[in-house]
Amino acid sequence: MSEFTFEPPAPPSPPPVPPLPWERPGAGVGDLWPTLTLLLGRPGEAFLRLSPTASVGRALVFGLVVYVISNALAQLWTLALSSAMQGMLDRLGGGAFSEFQQFQLSPGVQYILNVFLSPFIFVIGTLIGAGVVHLILLLLGGAPGGFETTLRVNAYSAAPTVAMVIPFLGGVIAMIWWIVLLIVGLAAAHRIPTGRAAAAVLIPVALCCVCLIVGIAVFAASLTAMLGAAAK
Repeated sequence: MSEFTFEPPAPPSPPPVPPLPWERPGAGVGDLWPTLTLLLGRPGEAFLRLSPTASVGRALVFGLVVYVISNALAQLWTLALSSAMQGMLDRLGGGAFSEFQQFQLSPGVQYILNVFLSPFIFVIGTLIGAGVVHLILLLLGGAPGGFETTLRVNAYSAAPTVAMVIPFLGGVIAMIWWIVLLIVGLAAAHRIPTGRAAAAVLIPVALCCVCLIVGIAVFAASLTAMLGAAAK
């Protein structure tokens, strides 16, 4: 009798992971909102869906649009507060207040200047931030996706800047949310341990905080010395 070997059929291959809405072929302005909600609500899934064929430019455009609009809306609160302070200084008038006002831009000019510079601030900050984080990732064991993946994650991590529109605490909320999203994004996109991603993000943040504290301490000491010398 002939011997027959039975081979079970191969299991079906899993369906391909759909790309981010913003990275689908032919994606347009209408895909901004679905991408934003996915990044904020399910960041792990969102960064796993980064398309291998999408360009860095699409990620930068997404982050730029979200950041510029969020910053422009958030600065309206600053404009209102500055206008109120300007009115108070005008009512007080005279003396040092008048001299101070001579060197101060009007709140409206400050707002326009801030909005005009925000695209440049975003692009430069994203490039520098991605470079620093990627360097630390390499020192800690590598970043399999390469610098392009790190840059795309940094660009998409601008999503939490929408929290800046919340008065007073919006900036703090956006900063904390940005740190969390960046850690989750780096771990998912590079397929690396979360601890390595967290270290790559938190080390530069900690260094910036130390430099800020030292700078404040030096300024306070210099100001105290100047006031003490003036009092003699």
